[in-house]
Formats: sequence, structure tokens, C-alpha cells
Amino acid sequence: FASAFGCPLHVYEDSPADLAMLSDPDVFCSVRSGFRFTIAQGHRGFATDAYHIVRDWSELAMRSKAPVTLIHGRHDPVVRSDTVEGFARRLGGRATLEIIEGAGQLALFSAPERVCKAFD
Repeated sequence: FASAFGCPLHVYEDSPADLAMLSDPDVFCSVRSGFRFTIAQGHRGFATDAYHIVRDWSELAMRSKAPVTLIHGRHDPVVRSDTVEGFARRLGGRATLEIIEGAGQLALFSAPERVCKAFD
């Protein structure tokens, strides 16, 4: 199914909340479009993304004095909520954490009004 539609649904197989979101045709089309865009970048795009994704940004984040808003789906199977909560505590009073219950990695699609309000 996933390869036939050009979207790696297996990425979300451990996240029932995300799979439920992908049953919405509009959400599926958005995720598929993003996946296809990423693939079109080729190996150089992957190498750049991989470097930034696996890099430990903690030191830079701790040295900054800028306010930080963290938005996270409670059921994200890749980055656990307690990890994000711990990071927010380490940032102290300049951090605002918005945990979206019932959401996974696709929190933006699960609660777009909450996500947009956090950045308003």
C-alpha cells in the first residue's frame, strides 16, 4: 500500500495516533507530498538532514536566552514525551511546553489550532 502511493506508512506503524491521522485523505496527501519532496532532494538532501537530525543541539540550546516553545504529541513513538518534558525543565522558565494528548508525530494535523495559537 505505502509504496503504491509513494508514502512510507511503515514509519508510523508504531503510532496508532498517526495512522489514524493518515486515514484523513488531506493529511495523507500532505504527508505524501512532503515525503516525495524529501526524496526528490536525493542523497545530498538526506546527508544534510541526517546531520542535523542526529546532532546534539543541547549545548546551543542551553547557551541561548531566547524563549522556546516546544509542541509535542504525547504518543510520538520516536521522541518520548518524558524526554521533551525533561528538556523543557532544563531550559527553565524560558520554555513553554505544549503536550498534545492523543497525538503522535503528526501533532500539527491533530491539533492545528493549538499549534498555530502557540506561534501566534
